[in-house]
Amino acid sequence: MLNGEEKAINLFKYIRELCALRYKVVTNIKNEVWYQFFNEIPYDKEYMKCPFLEENDLLNNENENSIILQITKLEFEDCPEIPDILKDWINEDWKNYNAKLRRKSQIIKTIDNVETTISFDKYFSENEEEFRNSLIQWNKKREEWIQHQKKIEKINNFFVELREKYDELKNNSESIKLIW
Repeated sequence: MLNGEEKAINLFKYIRELCALRYKVVTNIKNEVWYQFFNEIPYDKEYMKCPFLEENDLLNNENENSIILQITKLEFEDCPEIPDILKDWINEDWKNYNAKLRRKSQIIKTIDNVETTISFDKYFSENEEEFRNSLIQWNKKREEWIQHQKKIEKINNFFVELREKYDELKNNSESIKLIW
């Protein structure tokens, strides 16, 4: 049988363990269900606001109502229009920023109500200079567009991820909390 002192010690141990279950102490953030470090945020000043990543704003916004992170959800843009001289020769997936440009080896054209197959080599030899210049200029615009779309994709993926976490927090506010 336990004496009074042992009962008190056991009671305090029980209370301590109960508190440990209720209030989990975070000692290693990497063991949490989800975490995001500020230096891993796909930060872009044009579309995001984060005082913790902008030293000037952090000093100016030290009140409780300061924004931690604000993101604008972006729309993808259309690819620059392809020049007419290239249109028939580039596969249709040129509008997709993840697709590589691929040219067709031949096309079928209707000339005087007769379908004619034209090979790329023949066409290119007749229009080499114009074709090459158009391709170089348009591809440069397209490459810039691709880089911009990839930036938008990164920001939107991060936005969606945060939105999912927000909804999860909102639905489980009793059992999940945000630590920052």
